[in-house]
Amino acid sequence: EESSQWQRYAGSIQNLQVEGVCGGGAKRNFPTGFSPWKDIIIPGYVDLWRIEELRKFNRPLAERSIFVAFHGRHGGMDETYANVSIRTRLIDELSGKADVSIGGFVEEYHEVVGNSIYCVAPRGVTPWTIHFYVAIFAGCIPVLISDDFQLPFPSEIDYSRFVIRWGEEESLECLYDYLKTISVKDGMKMRAYMESIECWLNYWSEVPGCSPVVGALRGLRRNVDHMARRIHGL
Repeated sequence: EESSQWQRYAGSIQNLQVEGVCGGGAKRNFPTGFSPWKDIIIPGYVDLWRIEELRKFNRPLAERSIFVAFHGRHGGMDETYANVSIRTRLIDELSGKADVSIGGFVEEYHEVVGNSIYCVAPRGVTPWTIHFYVAIFAGCIPVLISDDFQLPFPSEIDYSRFVIRWGEEESLECLYDYLKTISVKDGMKMRAYMESIECWLNYWSEVPGCSPVVGALRGLRRNVDHMARRIHGL
């Protein structure tokens, strides 16, 4: 009964969601609840203390000695990630390269991402991953490997200018080779733009007119206007 009541109301409620699809590792099979014409994807939350730590170890691009990095849960250490094949493949296919730092948790994680040029953000048990946001605050160009990950505030942020999206089923060796073709100059441009939009993803932002709250309110207003035009046939 509660489920049917929720479904009746869901069609008219504007939702703020960190992800649009909850699947894969979810214990319950929830239907997709995200409607792009009315709902808003908001950023994942990163604590202030972690943002400050990441900034402390954020090195200039030219001083970074690690080419690609990822450290987090995977099937070899956590059975709940056994079916998250992309993380297992990262370990198996890239961890042996000399300029790569990939594996499970490490104490010096903040130092590692702050010393890496590219940070892989693979999907977890759902398409969502906090690694995407951590990479940005570390000044590390994010490589997003999650086919269904929906990015927040696309009207405010041009993700094509700094995010590298790679298919979950695509070759990781080809990914490594592709990253090698990106020039230092282009990498610096990507980082510069990434730093300029960071405030949209930072819940502690002090930049006037640029924060997740402002982004959500703008998105809700656009959707309300859009719904009004649809209702009145404008």
